[in-house]
Amino acid sequence: MKIKLGDFTEVKSGYSLKSSLTNYEKGDINVIQAQDLKVPDFTDLLKITIPNSEKHALIPGDILLSARGEFVARVFREKRLKAIASSSLFIVRVKSPKVMPEYLVHYLNSRTGQSQLERASTSTYIKSISKTNLDELEIPIIPLKEQELVVRLANNLQSQHEKYVKKTKMIDAIFDASISKLITKELK
Repeated sequence: MKIKLGDFTEVKSGYSLKSSLTNYEKGDINVIQAQDLKVPDFTDLLKITIPNSEKHALIPGDILLSARGEFVARVFREKRLKAIASSSLFIVRVKSPKVMPEYLVHYLNSRTGQSQLERASTSTYIKSISKTNLDELEIPIIPLKEQELVVRLANNLQSQHEKYVKKTKMIDAIFDASISKLITKELK
């Protein structure tokens, strides 16, 4: 069954900053920007002071989706992090208990989801998507048990990929050290 995203979520734009982040007074509110969605954790964020930050605060389970460029989705899980999303992001809050935020993120990041986002985008040079078009996306909703399976499978594959990358880097380092040692030995 396919359901329009706007029928089971609340979608809103991130906080619109009046000027560059560097012009804001340093504070305790972390600002998550589109480029932050690609790093493993939210540890190196700019911190600012803004009025009424509670009104814009992210809550665990919110989905952050880049509004322009490469469409990347990620679940905000941090319970102790006071954070807001910048205007380069959409905040998608799932309202239905029949949809797991993690499942929705995996769908949006999948080839099928990315294709759907690209078709809904409004520009050809730098892709961007409007809130209206995002609300209209038809999302395949499967039973919760199957969503859980998709999430576990995706998490397992991600973990295996991270181990593969780490192992490849280690092999490269060993090879480079071996070659370097051999060359240094030959030169003596």
